[in-house]
Amino acid sequence: MSKKLNTVKSLALILLLGVFNSANASLLTMEYELTDLNNGEYQYDFTLVLDNNDNTWAPGMGWDWITFGDIASSTSPFADFTFLSHDPLITPTFSSGGHNGPTLSMVDGSPAGATWMPVVGDFIQWSGTSSNYLGQGDLLWSSLVRSGAAQPINFEIANQTTSVPEPSTLAILALGLMGLSSRRFKK
Repeated sequence: MSKKLNTVKSLALILLLGVFNSANASLLTMEYELTDLNNGEYQYDFTLVLDNNDNTWAPGMGWDWITFGDIASSTSPFADFTFLSHDPLITPTFSSGGHNGPTLSMVDGSPAGATWMPVVGDFIQWSGTSSNYLGQGDLLWSSLVRSGAAQPINFEIANQTTSVPEPSTLAILALGLMGLSSRRFKK
């Protein structure tokens, strides 16, 4: 009986992992490193990779813009984002409307228009600063896929690859240390 139960548990786990992985699969993956500059600013270093995790990429597929710090309302949390550097394939701009935020307008020099047409493994990089802290799970981005026609635009979550303590966490830690130190000096 326990052998059958273990087999059922194993199959359930495999099914659950498969559903989770397929739900998080996409053509592109955006990662970022976050650095606290200790002056009220944060530096963001981005890498966008065509990794084809969902196996839907086809030759000739391309992107004409990528919006990051995206939000489906009127003001992006990255309204003050300043580009520091960017890949030569990018012209930095800002989008507003249904998707808002700093935008990478692709530059490829083709007569058909600016479209980044990578192959699996290609990537682009850029960096910039903002006074807003967007940690793991908070930084959204979107892209318009062009392979003859525009495709539905979906919000994706960027993956933070470095850990920077959230400002509120630092404040709580500082208050705790102050409390401990004041207690030590009273004795």
